[in-house]
Amino acid sequence: MTRNIFTSAILLALLSLLVGSGTFAYFSDVEASTGNMITAGTFDLELSGQSLPFQVWEYVMPGWSESQTHGVRNIGSIAGEVYITAENFAEPTGNWAEPDEPESSVEVSAEDFAKILFMKIYADIDKDHDFEEDEVIYDGPVYGMETERFGIDPGEYICLKFLAYLPIDLDDPATAENEDDNLYQADGVVFDIVFHGTTEITITP
Repeated sequence: MTRNIFTSAILLALLSLLVGSGTFAYFSDVEASTGNMITAGTFDLELSGQSLPFQVWEYVMPGWSESQTHGVRNIGSIAGEVYITAENFAEPTGNWAEPDEPESSVEVSAEDFAKILFMKIYADIDKDHDFEEDEVIYDGPVYGMETERFGIDPGEYICLKFLAYLPIDLDDPATAENEDDNLYQADGVVFDIVFHGTTEITITP
């Protein structure tokens, strides 16, 4: 009897040791899910439209304006946003016949001319083939131009209207430094209209 009690005590001690050390054994199995694939989408803009680059072969004067339509399409597979800037300002060359400067001693740079040349841009977001004031994404000098951003879905085409104009008052609207509008006679500018496409990633914790 005493021997059985002693044996039972040893077994209980061993069981307590096993429980305390966490060395229970479990049945186990491993299964693999194969062929998993994750592919990044694309965001790709394509330009199409009437006649950009915006080239004016006539001599303009205060009060002049001209408009063109142009479109952008997202040929990618994911949505994104678009905004437009004007960049790379330079003096006109090539086929442009520069008239005689009435004040040859006064030099106006391409950037200076772009400060008094304005651009108003509409984006036909609702696709009603009409350009309304609430669809204006920029109205200001070509120099420093950066439009509001607008969304574009995969396969979506958005038509834009570009209205270039020379205000009646040619003073630099940012600084009002130029008192003589004649400074801009016989000057001009060449520049790029650049469409920027961007996507944003939101990581939810």
